[in-house]
Amino acid sequence: MPIGQLRLAWADLDEAIALEPQLLDAYWHRHLLFLLKNKPKKALDDLNAVLKLNKQHAGAYRSRAEIFRKQGDITMAIVNFTQALKLEPDDYEAYYRRAEMYEKRGEILLALEDYREATKLMPSKTEAIYKHGEYHFNQGNWIAAVKDFTEMLIQEPNNALARTFRGRALAKQGSFTSAIQDLSIAIHLDPFNAVAFYHRGCLLRKAHPKKSLQDLSVSILIDDSQDNVLAYLHRGILYMDMERHAAELSSGLGVSATQQAAVFSISTGIFQSNRIIICSIPSQTHRPHLRITR
Repeated sequence: MPIGQLRLAWADLDEAIALEPQLLDAYWHRHLLFLLKNKPKKALDDLNAVLKLNKQHAGAYRSRAEIFRKQGDITMAIVNFTQALKLEPDDYEAYYRRAEMYEKRGEILLALEDYREATKLMPSKTEAIYKHGEYHFNQGNWIAAVKDFTEMLIQEPNNALARTFRGRALAKQGSFTSAIQDLSIAIHLDPFNAVAFYHRGCLLRKAHPKKSLQDLSVSILIDDSQDNVLAYLHRGILYMDMERHAAELSSGLGVSATQQAAVFSISTGIFQSNRIIICSIPSQTHRPHLRITR
């Protein structure tokens, strides 16, 4: 809306409220103008006026909730989303927003309940399915994680992140062939997916060491930071395994190129940070998890 028209609208709404203080729609539309001008306090005043005139106005509770959410007032945001949902229980977006607030407050079970409700009301709301799946994955509940990410992939079959998570969860269940398939599709969808390359490389170490070496190396090329330190270490171990196999076929003196590469890769992994202690294959985040001692 042009600035001139905006001023005229504002003047008309002010005049309407002055002439008829009970005119609910005038307060409602003026609060939208206040939001447009980034004046949330005045917008809240108008919303309060709307609710004073009509306590069943779901939109007013919803708008108040959004204002409080953006201000970081989690408690008041939850209160207002809850009131809005009592009046409009099919508002999937309100369930999703309230779930985010519960999550920020650390009330994970309540958040999951709302994420699930949002998904029921709107199956294409894949962000809610993802949140659910990520929680189960981080809790080590592989069956539930696979179920959630499968549900997500029904809606978005080309989602590389969902493929990566499901592939990792399938690997944890021992379904290695299916895991490799998912990780391969994830790589096809996102050729810069260092996490997928890393995990596929780990799965292929015994069956296809050369392909595993290639995957681990690509993962390092994409992400050579401390976050990806396990890729260095697994590549170093793989170099050593390949060298031992080669030694069985032929003997010789001196240090081979493979041995040198193994030492370099392991050393790089070890010295990426001061005294890194390897904890485990990552489960909490997309990338390898480390504990750094000082």
